[in-house]
Amino acid sequence: MRSFVSLFLVSLACALHLAHAQTFGDFKFVVTNVTLPAAMKTSSAYFRPNSGSTSQPAPIYLQAMGDNTLRVGWSGSGQVYVMRFDSNGNRVAADDMSTTATELRGMYVHNDGVAAMLTWDQASTSIYLRKFGSNGVQVWSTQLENDRAVDFSLGGSDLTYARDPYSTTPRYQAYYKVHGTAASCWSGSDGHEGDTLKMVNDSGIATMGYCWGLSHSMNSFLAYNPALNRSLLAGVTDCFPGSASTSAALGSLRLVQYPASAGGLGSGNLATTNIKDVYANCGGQYGGDIGRPIAVNGGFLVPFYAPNVAVSAGAAFSGTYDIGIVRVTPGATPNAAWVASPITWLTSTSENELYPHIAPWKNGNYLIAFARNVAGTYKTFMGVIDPNFAYVSPPVDVSSAVAIGERHGFVVYPNGDVGWAYPWGNTPSVSYPAAINTLKVVRLSSLGIAPTPFIPLGGAPKAGTAGSPGASTASQNAPFAVVIFALSALVAMLLA
Repeated sequence: MRSFVSLFLVSLACALHLAHAQTFGDFKFVVTNVTLPAAMKTSSAYFRPNSGSTSQPAPIYLQAMGDNTLRVGWSGSGQVYVMRFDSNGNRVAADDMSTTATELRGMYVHNDGVAAMLTWDQASTSIYLRKFGSNGVQVWSTQLENDRAVDFSLGGSDLTYARDPYSTTPRYQAYYKVHGTAASCWSGSDGHEGDTLKMVNDSGIATMGYCWGLSHSMNSFLAYNPALNRSLLAGVTDCFPGSASTSAALGSLRLVQYPASAGGLGSGNLATTNIKDVYANCGGQYGGDIGRPIAVNGGFLVPFYAPNVAVSAGAAFSGTYDIGIVRVTPGATPNAAWVASPITWLTSTSENELYPHIAPWKNGNYLIAFARNVAGTYKTFMGVIDPNFAYVSPPVDVSSAVAIGERHGFVVYPNGDVGWAYPWGNTPSVSYPAAINTLKVVRLSSLGIAPTPFIPLGGAPKAGTAGSPGASTASQNAPFAVVIFALSALVAMLLA
């Protein structure tokens, strides 16, 4: 009898313990530990602030869907993947998609399961946009390479599906880093880093947005605001243009506004906005970075980290990293540069603080998270700020429960929950293990209270789909926890 009950309990626990809930103060996390079907690619060529290093895991891309499910995209060894997680945070392996490529550089999944992947192929030195049906079968593949640049080895790319000023119907917007060649659209771009924007319609036909935008681009983010019908392109440079607009070593955290008229397509005549000058050496080192921007009423919020000190051209790096944020609104005309508010500094400690993440939260507020160096170990801190960037809930150390990723950002579910993923344990890191075979996927419960305003990426929920906007994952798992607790007590009595 004892053996039977023990076996039953273990079997039940294994069957139900796919995702586990943890509570930390007001924050309720559901964490799914995912064993990957292949080791994550760990040698992605991304420059990193103040190091010149180009070794880190290839980026992770996330998208919360209209039915409160999640898609997670990542790169293995010669294969890229998009995984599906149900509304309880459990992986649905039967819905995995994959294709042969060196790295995933962007992902967009429609509510009907149709997906697009921006991929880089090292062997052919080409970048592609590939579209897949909901059954995982490729529908078309469009090579985005052109005579303006042929080297896409450095990462820092993004993908969305949205309307734009040049089209009345939505198109894919692919934003990716390029290494200039003699044939580039700017005569001085040979051997330099830059970025390119292309639009691709539902049939796979590509149109140039611009061929060279942010010179010396080191990292790139793309965010879309449907209320404005505008895309924000944000990046960081390791050289000019800083505020001095010279060839001196002065980098910047900068926003790009591509021309909002058909005549501006491919012109490279772009308006840019400087958020903050940062240390730079024009050789892959720079003193700060941008977090993933989010769309809000009237514009965007852009988090970043950089030293809160004035920087002059050619000066050595000084200070420690703090977390800052700006609100970005459109200029007076469609072609005008973005207008950034004065910087609000959310931290001012003597320790380095990195990897800012932000998301809409309850009651019109915003969830903010970052990594802080505490006695030589990076810890994850999380708090809540109001629309004026004042703390409603000061940052607290949540490292005993979760960590955050480096450049992946948050996603927001229709029911108000916030999700993310990271490829390490609960200690954010500036170095990585030789092999990464597991991934932690996190969902932070808002207890069914949707943020205001909520601007979805995946569209409205489809009728009859799974996922209840009113039930948090933690509450859905609660009955199972009660069953296991009761059975545990029963076993204890029988074995006593």
